[in-house]
Amino acid sequence: MKGLRGIISIIICLVGSIGSQCIYAAETKEAPYTRTGSPVGCEIDEQDPGVSKISKTFAVNASDKVILDNQYGTLNVRTWNKNEVRLDVIVYGSPELDARRLSEFVTVNAIKNEGVVILDTKLSGSKRLNGKKIRVEFMVYMPETNNLKLLHQYGNVSIGDFTGSVVAGVQYGNFSAGDLKNSNNDLSISYGSTTIKSINKAKISQEYGNGLTIGSVGTLSLNSSYAAVKINTILEKANISLEYGAGLVIGAVGQLTLDAAYANVRIGTIKNYAKISHQYSDLNIGVANGVNLNAQYSNVKLGRLNGDAKLSIQYNSLNIDDVSVDCQSLIVDCAYVKTNIKFNSNYNGSLDASTSNSSLNYGAGISVRVEGDKQNKRYKGKIGVGGNAKVNLVSSYGSAVVN
Repeated sequence: MKGLRGIISIIICLVGSIGSQCIYAAETKEAPYTRTGSPVGCEIDEQDPGVSKISKTFAVNASDKVILDNQYGTLNVRTWNKNEVRLDVIVYGSPELDARRLSEFVTVNAIKNEGVVILDTKLSGSKRLNGKKIRVEFMVYMPETNNLKLLHQYGNVSIGDFTGSVVAGVQYGNFSAGDLKNSNNDLSISYGSTTIKSINKAKISQEYGNGLTIGSVGTLSLNSSYAAVKINTILEKANISLEYGAGLVIGAVGQLTLDAAYANVRIGTIKNYAKISHQYSDLNIGVANGVNLNAQYSNVKLGRLNGDAKLSIQYNSLNIDDVSVDCQSLIVDCAYVKTNIKFNSNYNGSLDASTSNSSLNYGAGISVRVEGDKQNKRYKGKIGVGGNAKVNLVSSYGSAVVN
């Protein structure tokens, strides 16, 4: 990033039927830019004696779509009640630079034709003028309900609460948003952090950077690699693919499909049902109301099991602290695993366990009949007084304790 490479493009396309009339928007340059006031969300550096601002404003209707494509600098998108979109390009210099020269450093050409508005912003030279460093900020004001698509590189992006859909591609910068209310959001962030207060429905890709943080989300499709992910609440369902990075933390989720490798996973509550594939790290679930788990080389810990479960685990360990009476079917197949399962004191059901080159120890509340030889054994009996609930356990080349 030694230079701007000459061009920063900002394209705003308004999709709608406005005829074939071609309009060239007027360009407004202000130099110097006095500090009697500044746009909302735009910080003015009081140490800079000269600041240049160029603005473009044009009308939009409810069906119009706004597309931004730019590089270098901070992009802030703010909403207002006007049926207009306004772009402010603000150029900051250093004390040695004259503000009028800063205004000549930036050229913005705007064309509106058949529902398309193009704003082409060019910066002459690099991020330095006469050897002095230049800083650029982009401010966009638009109605909250219009759909937005943006591509941004080498700078941070900030969006407030938004009703229209948001499609964003951000590289080498952070992305932050308030409440994204639309059901069609698509975000791709790499080499930067993502922070979202809440989002209705979204497809998100997060790679590298400082990770992804979401307060609440309705429905989520997430692909993450080499990044930490923290989500407080998933209200409905999520499909998550995760590898490497600092891990995944979910407070509560309705329905979950998860494929994770080389990343620790911690989930507070699975309210409905989860299908999980997990490899080479730790998996910790507080409460699960139903789970289908396939794990390899994982240390699996489940606090409370309130529903049916099918667990297939190879290598490392499995610990279940409390199998409640709401679990009517528990199927466990372990190989090279240290297994420890505790049943609630009120639990009643049947037990059918098989071991191969493995040991099985059981508590006083479990009564079984043992068949087989030293290498292979079969245990059939009941937990508590017996009942309709069924527990099937297979342990090979490991150890198992049930009580």
